[in-house]
Amino acid sequence: MSEIDLSPPASSLIESIRSIGYTFPFAVADLIDNSISKNAKRIDISVTRDKTNALVVTIVDNGLGMNSEELQLAMSLGGKGPSDTRDSKDLGRFGLGLKTASFSQARVLTVISRASARNDLYGISWDLDHVIKTNKWFASELDSDQCIEKIATVGAPTPDLGTVVVWNSCDRLEEGLQTESELSLHVNREIENLQKILSLIYHKLLETKVTQIYVNGLKLEPMDPFCTHGKNDESRSQLIFEEPVEVNEAKIHVRGYLLPHLSRMGGVAREEKISIDGDHVANQGIYLYRVDRLIAWGSWQNIIRKSEANKLARIDISFGNDADELWKLDIKKSTAILPSIIKARIRDLIRKMSSHSSGVFERRLKMRKTSENSVWCRYYDRESQLITYEVDRSQPAIQALLDQFGENADLAESLLEFIESTFPADLVMNDLAISTARFSRGDDNDAYKNLLDLANQMNTAGINFEVFKNSVIDSRIYGLDQEILEKYLKKIRRVLNESR
Repeated sequence: MSEIDLSPPASSLIESIRSIGYTFPFAVADLIDNSISKNAKRIDISVTRDKTNALVVTIVDNGLGMNSEELQLAMSLGGKGPSDTRDSKDLGRFGLGLKTASFSQARVLTVISRASARNDLYGISWDLDHVIKTNKWFASELDSDQCIEKIATVGAPTPDLGTVVVWNSCDRLEEGLQTESELSLHVNREIENLQKILSLIYHKLLETKVTQIYVNGLKLEPMDPFCTHGKNDESRSQLIFEEPVEVNEAKIHVRGYLLPHLSRMGGVAREEKISIDGDHVANQGIYLYRVDRLIAWGSWQNIIRKSEANKLARIDISFGNDADELWKLDIKKSTAILPSIIKARIRDLIRKMSSHSSGVFERRLKMRKTSENSVWCRYYDRESQLITYEVDRSQPAIQALLDQFGENADLAESLLEFIESTFPADLVMNDLAISTARFSRGDDNDAYKNLLDLANQMNTAGINFEVFKNSVIDSRIYGLDQEILEKYLKKIRRVLNESR
């Protein structure tokens, strides 16, 4: 058997690498991760213009720095992979972040570092246009004088110890912008958004005050997504549950918080420290942390739906880098999928959180069920005067059915949300407006047959007959009178018992 060389051409692959999907804040965050892993106490991010008025992004830290061998490894693609041994505080994962994050935003990446005050500065620069022109993975080395000159051109301080990262030719930040005013407005928005996102992603690290992060000279203050801090007269969250989970010897900590009602949060300024832009609906859900660095937030991972009623509920799930293989972490470290084994264990806890959140919120959102065992809930928002109908996930029959899906419960949740979103409210309103029309009760024989089929399906799914009975009686299923419905249910109970 012969072998052939299928090494990818540098010119085409480098453009593909640029399109992995980083946003500007997450690209910067990937570089901050490297600084934190090198024990940096201060990290300065600057988005400025150089002497030619071109955009330049610099990230300067006072961490341990790198010698020439370490920097060469760091600047090579995949120099350190996910299977390599890492320190427990190492925020790296694939050995690609520095390059992929930088290439996604800029065409020229320069990294200059010094691991000891006794050593000279050493730098390496990638120029993507040069890679494409030569079709080779060639980078340029910078000696100490060239490093000093490069640092001076971007106005950064020369580090005694630490690392300087420079992005030049930031085409992705300037893409599609025609005028100077458009560019200035866009860049200012990006800087403001960067400050917000970084304050949230690193809030746990910023709270310890071990590491300080500055963006264009502004020191970032940590956000408080679980509303656990505040002045003496400000309300704080309730810790609803706290549960350690161990999977494959990896320890995972799960905590559920219920935010105080909006009327007790303390005003807009505090709300914007709890949720980005004060949007509690968008920021509800599960917060996944890897080594105290926030990976993903603002989603319930398809366990329950995101809604007004759930906006006060948030769950902190924290894990170390020894549990990486469980989470399907992507290269950008901005997406992680809740492992099935974890999802199954916390599903009930999350639903309980949702119930608590609805209870706190119901002063503003009036809820009404026709009976305890009714499948449908009616919600009325007094402020918007909107009425919505949702399937009650805590209804015994519904909950039992959802549990039957096990690891695929998210599919069932998606189906329920689809049914809710297609509720024919307009048709119901039209039917009710016709005074001579009435809702079909169906043929009694058909109703009994349909009820028996439904009972058999529920029985097969393991639903207790009493749960089934209470659900159909309270829902007035098929429009049957109470007396007829109870007669049918007695008959069905005998049929089910005889079939055992």
